[in-house]
Amino acid sequence: MTRFGFAGTGLRGRLVGLVGAAFWLVASGCEGPKPPSASGLGRSTVVASGKGVRTLELVPSPKPAADMDYVRNAARIQAGLDTSRIQVADASVGVQADLVRQAILREPPALIIEAPAEPDAELNRAAGEARAKGIPVVALGRSLGESAGGPGREIVVAPKPFRESADRIVELAMRNAGNGKVDPKAGAAILAETPSDPTIGERLVALKEALAAAGVAEVGEVRFARDLEAARAVLLDYLKAHPKTTLVLGADGFGVDVAEDVAGDAAKDGRPYVVAGYSADESNAKSQTQVGEFAAIGVYSSDRLVRKGVNVAAKLVRGETIGDRVEMETPVLPSPISSGLAKGRPEPVAKAADPDE
Repeated sequence: MTRFGFAGTGLRGRLVGLVGAAFWLVASGCEGPKPPSASGLGRSTVVASGKGVRTLELVPSPKPAADMDYVRNAARIQAGLDTSRIQVADASVGVQADLVRQAILREPPALIIEAPAEPDAELNRAAGEARAKGIPVVALGRSLGESAGGPGREIVVAPKPFRESADRIVELAMRNAGNGKVDPKAGAAILAETPSDPTIGERLVALKEALAAAGVAEVGEVRFARDLEAARAVLLDYLKAHPKTTLVLGADGFGVDVAEDVAGDAAKDGRPYVVAGYSADESNAKSQTQVGEFAAIGVYSSDRLVRKGVNVAAKLVRGETIGDRVEMETPVLPSPISSGLAKGRPEPVAKAADPDE
């Protein structure tokens, strides 16, 4: 996953997110996490509370234990804003369908389920069991069952289809390539972390379709684990094997990080390129697009999807009217019109020798 979209989050993004959340919680007076339940169903934590309300339940898609902190943090912030209680299952252990069934036993007023990257028939059955008992299901990312799945409603909270943002990202990347005097249609590489967030596949497809529609001759997909040095080596090898590559697009924040990190070395080797793509690190994206280092960044993060789902569930429980599908926009940050190729991260300045040493 991507910066502050849980997996793939850079150290700077993680620290900023945690510090910002801490200041927000102190300022708002929201209580901290309660200890896990000891009931035997307790691989979950109540992470925020309000008075006189029943507890919402969130069952995230499977993810590493380290990334669960960011899920809980996102849920805590939104639950505090909505004066709601929310319990978050620990998706780093157990089977997601089993966690849903454990949540059903607690009879929540609404159940929020993050759809995994790949369809899961057993999870869909568990979501149907919740609806059969009259529990509304807020599905994050995509539907988890048929519309007639039971008396409990299903509301899908998902990003708006990525093709529109992908078209804009590719358009701006090609513009910058032209400004940099390289062929924008010669070749492109799409980078992504493995594993990433559940919607990574949709962004990969959208970018491939946008590049094909723009007439880019060769499009490759480069995947790597969350190891910057290993990822650098993979990308450098790809560029040597595909020297016509002029567009390097990150489908997630880690992919963008790797593209930026390698850009300087690639330029020195006579293989300069444009960096663009998707990232959850909006602050870095703004600064780097403003100076033209990134051609364009579509801002997308899983934590925003989680927060939107919690907000929709809270509104539903309060009796507000909610449609069957709620979509989130993916804004695209553009670089200035005269921007060109990526220069890469600046070289560290060597420390001057101390004459007294």
